[in-house]
Amino acid sequence: MVAIWVVKAGVSGKYSGEMRARGIAAYDAHKVQEDVKDIDRVEDLAQRLFKAEMRKQIDNEEATWLTCLNVWGPQLWAFIHEIKESDWIVMPTGRKGTAYAFGQVRDSYRYDTELPEVMAHARDVAWRRDDVHASALGRERVTSIHEQSRTVYRPSAQQALITFTQGLPTG
Repeated sequence: MVAIWVVKAGVSGKYSGEMRARGIAAYDAHKVQEDVKDIDRVEDLAQRLFKAEMRKQIDNEEATWLTCLNVWGPQLWAFIHEIKESDWIVMPTGRKGTAYAFGQVRDSYRYDTELPEVMAHARDVAWRRDDVHASALGRERVTSIHEQSRTVYRPSAQQALITFTQGLPTG
């Protein structure tokens, strides 16, 4: 079954224009600059993120580990392993609650060294609409899109968002 995923593109959609222009959605994996698709456990992925963060000499080792294990690791895991081809991505493109882009995932995860570092963990996306205003979505959908501060997640209003995408071009 097709799912909807929120993938944010930096604070206030900072990278959304470039990602749409490149036909991708991306996850900034906190300095993990290598292909990690073959890591087969979220805990091992969290460990890789933790090592990258500790190279930056962060003072609070325990808090960093918990963030890697409970936040960053699961998000990168979802981006790599749970988002499927033909799933929909909704990406906020500006200030919270104003505009959104909708696209369909075209391929599996890839690590691409030709992309800017913050976009190297990427998925190809066919962006179907990049100018959907919040008023066209309605309160339930917009609230669902912004219900978490995470970068990658499945919003709670799955069916309402899937219904919305049925009116968008596909192909």
